[in-house]
Amino acid sequence: MKLLHKTNKFYGVAALLVFLMGGIIFYFALKFFVNNDIVEKLYEEKQIIEKQIASLDSIPQLVIISGDIVKITKVAPEIFTSNVITKDTIQIDEEEAGEKVPSRLIAFYAQSKFNTYQITITKSLVESDDLIEVIAIALAALIVSFFIALYFVNRTISKFIWTSFYESLDKIKQFDVTHAKQLNILPSDINEFNELNKSVTLMTDKIQTDYKNLKEFTENASHEIQTPLAIIKTKLELLIQSESLNEEQMVMIQSVYDATNRLSKLNRSLILLSKIENNQFGQKEKINFSEAVKKHIVNFTELIEAKKLTLNTSIKNNIIVNINSSLADVLITNLITNAIKHNNREGEINIELTDQHFKISNTGFPLKNNPIELFNRFKKDKSSGDSLGLGLSIVKKIVETMDYEVSYSFQNNRHIVELVFQNETNNTNQQT
Repeated sequence: MKLLHKTNKFYGVAALLVFLMGGIIFYFALKFFVNNDIVEKLYEEKQIIEKQIASLDSIPQLVIISGDIVKITKVAPEIFTSNVITKDTIQIDEEEAGEKVPSRLIAFYAQSKFNTYQITITKSLVESDDLIEVIAIALAALIVSFFIALYFVNRTISKFIWTSFYESLDKIKQFDVTHAKQLNILPSDINEFNELNKSVTLMTDKIQTDYKNLKEFTENASHEIQTPLAIIKTKLELLIQSESLNEEQMVMIQSVYDATNRLSKLNRSLILLSKIENNQFGQKEKINFSEAVKKHIVNFTELIEAKKLTLNTSIKNNIIVNINSSLADVLITNLITNAIKHNNREGEINIELTDQHFKISNTGFPLKNNPIELFNRFKKDKSSGDSLGLGLSIVKKIVETMDYEVSYSFQNNRHIVELVFQNETNNTNQQT
């Protein structure tokens, strides 16, 4: 959820609660004052009637406010009391076909010189209830109109205020650490945005400097370490070919040669990982992944035959994948090498390529370690003593640059590594 929408949500809920509580209080306050006004009018009429009766010897001919029902009954003097009763009641409106009308009644006694009267005045509450209802509807309409106006006004103002923020955000999204171009964010008239832009600019400058230094270090390390390792390997090869060495010396030199070879592979793998993580490979391109897989299968034919493995393939033609071609070669090579190295002798390798995935499975024993750790650096199964533990880690990093997914599973005594393309490939032909 956007910050603007979340802020508006909280403001809207708070305003709704305030208006709701205020509306309820206003409604009952209005009803209270209207009812009090009705009672006051009834008492005013009571006083008028009492004055008129006090000056007459018979039932008076009274002029009462239109709509009120006045009943005057002559009673015995001994039941006279000064008590006044007010209550709500229901009257039958003859003019409205006997409709029941909510009303308020006042009952009292009045005396003239010779007579005592019981008097009731009934005032209809329909007009006051209608008034309250109209005011309540008008208030509700006002609140709804206020919220609609507040939404559009706030939307317009916020859009204007946040313009500089979104411009800066677009610049940050377009920022590429592999390019030397500095992040250029335009100044804003809002102090907080200027502070943010300043911090982001300093951070991106530092990132570019660190990236440049790391890139130089990787390139230098690649050259400076591989060169002496190559010299050592060459010298050791010459020593191995020497006829003056005894068996013990030959074993020692072979051990040093194997360690040097392993160190050279480790160096190349770590440098490759560093280059992948730092986006030092070229731009992605659409390559024919089907042809690339077939080419590498041919390259591994001798190793597969040497281990007497059975290879089954199901490769759909013309599967196009958006990836750097060098990384594609590394990806396919590592997966096939992994399937050969960790396979049983006279086992099987199945390679399947479709629009949706690239899957390689091989026979083998269950893992002794947690399968989830296989894609981490230097994580390998305990039975893989000669493995560097970097093959699947490199595969994972390459797949991340493609925005695809890779997973490992063990089913039916088979190790399965699956690369899911997420429907971003296309093809034209059938399987081979």
